[in-house]
Amino acid sequence: MRLRLTLLCCVLLLGLGTANAQQTLYAATTNGAGGSLYIVNPNTAAYTLVGPLLAGSKPIGITGLAFNPVNGVLYGVTDDSSLNFPDYLVTINPASGAATVVGPLNATSITDISFNSTGALYGWAVQVTASQASTFLVSISLTTGAATTIGPVLITPNVTPSNPSNFDGGLAFNPAGVLYSESNVGNTGCCSPYPVTVVFETVDPLTGNTTPVSSSTPFGDSSVNSMKFNAAGILFESTVNSDGYSSLYTVDPTTGNVTFVGSLPPADPFDPLTGGQTNALAFSPAAPIVEIGYAANLGAGDSNFNLTNAGTTGGSDPGGEICANVYVFDQSQELIACCSCPLTPNHLKTLSARSDLILNTLTPGIPIGITVAVVPSTACDASAVNLGNTVNGLEGWQTTLHAKPGGGYNVTEVPLLHAGLSQSELLKMTSQCGFIEADGSKFGICNSCREGAQGSAKK
Repeated sequence: MRLRLTLLCCVLLLGLGTANAQQTLYAATTNGAGGSLYIVNPNTAAYTLVGPLLAGSKPIGITGLAFNPVNGVLYGVTDDSSLNFPDYLVTINPASGAATVVGPLNATSITDISFNSTGALYGWAVQVTASQASTFLVSISLTTGAATTIGPVLITPNVTPSNPSNFDGGLAFNPAGVLYSESNVGNTGCCSPYPVTVVFETVDPLTGNTTPVSSSTPFGDSSVNSMKFNAAGILFESTVNSDGYSSLYTVDPTTGNVTFVGSLPPADPFDPLTGGQTNALAFSPAAPIVEIGYAANLGAGDSNFNLTNAGTTGGSDPGGEICANVYVFDQSQELIACCSCPLTPNHLKTLSARSDLILNTLTPGIPIGITVAVVPSTACDASAVNLGNTVNGLEGWQTTLHAKPGGGYNVTEVPLLHAGLSQSELLKMTSQCGFIEADGSKFGICNSCREGAQGSAKK
């Protein structure tokens, strides 16, 4: 006997609303006593205090920030001069600045951190002595905080032994998955007005080997201490100058050309309580785009959803394959079916509401109206979509039936609605789809993704 799962406890009720697709830029300061978390306007550098960075009641200073793109958790690494928990991995509540200690970094000083799209955390480590500075790539355990050296050590002379922060540097993945590093290399030539040269490199995450991209002195007497790309591929960097003041810049890593955005906190770097410098940046994950459509009057006739791969954005290969991950909801907001449709460039596929989406639902009964959410991703499994593998590039259209005042039905066709999708909504959808895949006795899986396009059909 085929089992239909109808237990109310096993069904998630979802509300698909529009979410803010904007990214939020966070900045963390550090000083000998501790630091604070801020929200920064990336267009002007205007900043708003979130709260002090506290692990329990103990102040900490942060030198690297990054959001895990898989689950949206904000991670940080503490400064080696932090009053409490120096050189530790922590998680941070972006709404308050409250931190939870994960574990020590194996006595490794990390100047910046960055996640890849699968949620693996990397750090740019630096060790400074009176005569030289050593920088190298590490991987960081999210469970213990332990840092493991990946690649070769780059040794450069230390021409500013009184200011080791000149060698802080930065690390960031761009949206295409290319890892960049920035090192502040000491100038050894005679009479240079600038203490460091800024060197941009790409880094092989597997070996730690670096390839120079550009080299310049674009920040005057300032050194870079953090770098992050936004979802559009624009590189932002925080700097601190010889007077202790922090600034925000956008940078072209291929040329080293910079654009000044504005001054970063703190306003007074020498204030004994709130002073220090901005030492870390992080953009919150961009809200994925979801395509929303509906099918009405399914008792009177069929509706169809036509999907195509129009090319991804944000640095991804515009000729790459994507997947349309489909989630079907009934009138009670219950997820009743899910599936994935692979799409090569300019590929066109169609889903019939009656033959594909509601023919094999998880729960008994055939709905006469459904809501359909489609999330484009590099993952071809509707239960495995996360913030790190969603992409742009999907376009879709829907046909459906509308009753005419005098009887009968009209067929309408409109584009699917683009909307933002919150992390919590995506997690509910994928978790419920995973339940369907594991325990639905093959019910709740869409029937097929058909080649080509179709329109509505009446009885």
